[in-house]
Amino acid sequence: MKSLLVLVLISISNAVSAQKEVALDFNIKKKAIRFPAAIKVLEKTDYYRFLLPASLTFHKAPGEALKIFEPYELSVPNLKAKMREEQAVYFFEIIAPGVKNFVPNANRFVNYDYNNQRGYCKDVNYNFPCSLIVKMFDGKEMKVLRKIEITGNDEILTTTYDMGFASGSGLFPTEQALNSSFSFNQATAYKTIERGAYRAAYYKFTDMLGHLFSEMNIGKTIISIAIIKTKKREFEFTDIDTVGARFDRAIDLFYSGDTTLAKSQIAVIAKDYEKLLTSTELRIDANVKDLAKYNLSYCNVFLGDLAKADELRISLNKKIFPSGYGPSNALKEFIEIYKFRKKAESLRQ
Repeated sequence: MKSLLVLVLISISNAVSAQKEVALDFNIKKKAIRFPAAIKVLEKTDYYRFLLPASLTFHKAPGEALKIFEPYELSVPNLKAKMREEQAVYFFEIIAPGVKNFVPNANRFVNYDYNNQRGYCKDVNYNFPCSLIVKMFDGKEMKVLRKIEITGNDEILTTTYDMGFASGSGLFPTEQALNSSFSFNQATAYKTIERGAYRAAYYKFTDMLGHLFSEMNIGKTIISIAIIKTKKREFEFTDIDTVGARFDRAIDLFYSGDTTLAKSQIAVIAKDYEKLLTSTELRIDANVKDLAKYNLSYCNVFLGDLAKADELRISLNKKIFPSGYGPSNALKEFIEIYKFRKKAESLRQ
């Protein structure tokens, strides 16, 4: 009897070990995301100008920081208002002292299965505190309308040092090559990182101004729903397919304007995905649970819980959802859009 029980257990164990991982796929949707002006729409008869810092930490020469942008870049694409220095009524002042507290991390080996890239790189942490002050001249005096923190004083930003900093592209083939390049190019790299941080902050400024003073059109945004591949399935997944199809229709409903009904449907769909996370069924393997986490993250964006959405995104298996992978980027960017909008709406008062 004991021998029979052992054989049964071995048989079950072998069956489990022989089970193939469930293969995932993605249903890609593109949606135009539009938001009303969070404060008010500036009209064509309203004029504005930028007030920019003349220097930064690694751009100290007089006027050097001003050359980071070409004149044609200094505008807010979504505003009806025009940029005219002499007739400006609105003034957008950028406060940015420059990059500080560079901290190079240890080298790391990267193996990107999805594009067969392997090699070494180094993350560099730093701070780039910056804020935006919106002012208006009413004909008599300058009034401050809003003070907006874009990046906090202690907020840690990260840039990855790879071959792109050394007249190449991709990853370094060896740690020795990485160390040699970083040692030789460090000062130039830090200046490049500061330039990049400033440009990234500037585009956040213009996005924020678009949210505050125009009807903001984000354009076609990718929404990627995780599904189970239909070919060579070892198990029946019709129930999960059905949840995915319902989610697809609910997203269409959300962007057609019936957000209340869409949210009520998405709340039910979220519960279905949550059940998968605690399932002990043999067919619900780690990949299926990651599918549930991925789609549940999207659900939480629609339901307004951005912290939960981010928590689920961060917990995804990095082998299935590596950094730089299309579906990983789509989810991250989608969350960032709604985080940014939430910040804009908080500036109404």
